[in-house]
Amino acid sequence: MVWKSRQALRVVDGFIAAVNAHDARSAAQLLHPDVTYIDSVGGRIRGRDDCALALERFAHLDDLFTMHIDKKTVTLPEVLLTGFTTARDPRLASKTLWRAEVRDGMLYAWQSFGRGNPPPLARMLMQKRPAPTGGSFASLLVGTP
Repeated sequence: MVWKSRQALRVVDGFIAAVNAHDARSAAQLLHPDVTYIDSVGGRIRGRDDCALALERFAHLDDLFTMHIDKKTVTLPEVLLTGFTTARDPRLASKTLWRAEVRDGMLYAWQSFGRGNPPPLARMLMQKRPAPTGGSFASLLVGTP
């Protein structure tokens, strides 16, 4: 059972490192085919392809976005994390709790519980238009480049 806990932590740590590096491709390689992302307001994105698209779009939102993890607790199949995020856009920076689930050596679920008034990221990231290039988080929110 210890090796499964270590494996789950490796997957979660790899995902966090990829997101912090704004490397959507590496993050997407860790996703289970049936992955679900749940944002802080309960919005959901399901499936590897849609989550990979959301990761690609998210990587362009805020060049300073970073997750800082203070504590990790493994309760298989879940990894619970506490910490905070920093970002250029204050709506993306907050104290946060995360719940990750690892199945078959891949990230099966990722859920954020941000404090304050978090934006509806799942809905915004899956809008039917291309992600902004060189734009800001605010431009995605209001739909302007």
